[in-house]
Amino acid sequence: MTSTTTKSEHGSSLLSKVDQVMARWKKATAPLTAKTSHEFIPHAVQAPKDVFTQCHPNNRADFQARVATFSSINWFAKPTELNLLTCARFGWINSGPDELACKCCGQTLSCRIDSRLGPEGAKKVAEGLRGYLTSHHLDTCPWKHNPSPTSFAQVSFWTHDSALIEVHAAIQQTIATWPHLFLPSSLVLDDSFRDDLQRQLGVSCDQELESTLMALTRQAIDATAATSDHSINVDTFHAAGVVVPISLALCGWKPVGHADGAKGGSDVAFACAQCNRTWHLSTTTADKALPSKDASEPAPKRLKATAAHVTLHPLDEHRWYCPWVRTVLPSERSDDNIDVPGWLQCAQAVKATYVTKTDVSTEELPTDENDQVDSQCGISRMVEGGIAPHPSTVLSAVQALLDFA
Repeated sequence: MTSTTTKSEHGSSLLSKVDQVMARWKKATAPLTAKTSHEFIPHAVQAPKDVFTQCHPNNRADFQARVATFSSINWFAKPTELNLLTCARFGWINSGPDELACKCCGQTLSCRIDSRLGPEGAKKVAEGLRGYLTSHHLDTCPWKHNPSPTSFAQVSFWTHDSALIEVHAAIQQTIATWPHLFLPSSLVLDDSFRDDLQRQLGVSCDQELESTLMALTRQAIDATAATSDHSINVDTFHAAGVVVPISLALCGWKPVGHADGAKGGSDVAFACAQCNRTWHLSTTTADKALPSKDASEPAPKRLKATAAHVTLHPLDEHRWYCPWVRTVLPSERSDDNIDVPGWLQCAQAVKATYVTKTDVSTEELPTDENDQVDSQCGISRMVEGGIAPHPSTVLSAVQALLDFA
């Protein structure tokens, strides 16, 4: 009896082991689904990690994520050496008032500058802190010798087409978010900016400006129609109504949603991805200056109102160091810089595409040595003046040199 019981227990134990082995075999050979593969394969693709804990210097999206951590409440009135674009290039994020942090090596850097210091003393402190952006990383930190490229802190369009693509995208977003902005309203451009825009586009009157910007709007809508099921009738837009929204697009502003959360509402927020500035615009506010979204910032200087209209200066809404409105900072210069503000690059692209070229771009090729020298000097003057010469102008000069040689 005892022998029979022992054999039975031994058989049950053996069957149990066989079942365990078979279960393991089935588990090992069964097809793995996306849901369970992470449990068994160590090298399987895992959920995305926090971008701040990784060092991807050449990833522009990661760079913009670091820029987005800076706010005027925590990072206010900093000198050129410590502008947020430079800090983000070296892997730092804004972790608190006057404080930077690197999530890769765990270092923090206090960037408070004593207000009692004079201009020279404050500048020396700022220059010293600028050096710490590199040296304060741990030796094992990948950011120490691998900052993001200087081009991330700039707006660089190498061709007119690339600039127009950016402008078209901003126009398309504005139309999709706030179509009635293109109708006549109380919004008008600041006179000084309108004059500057007309000069850069090479037009002489408001009618020519409206005609040029309307042509730009039509092309942006045509580009949208090729990839969208929703048709937009550009004839419903008023010629004078396109001036403000298209000017915003030329100056790097894109809508980020309505303040009241309803499509077609009266308020919309515009944002610049370069300087991380966001502000509200309203077509119904004509009796007071419009407040900024960021309560820590003063009201825009140029966003002023009269009894009849609200005056807008798109460039003044950017922060002072924004590459849409300034040339390259001395600390960010490199051999491949395009030392022209972003909005001027876009304006030049529009001029080359939509405005009849009657200046240097249509001049005859130089025929003798003196003409060649004049052509080269003309291009040099344009570059020194912050104006990118049209490609046809440069081509003419190159051809002249080749012919002379």
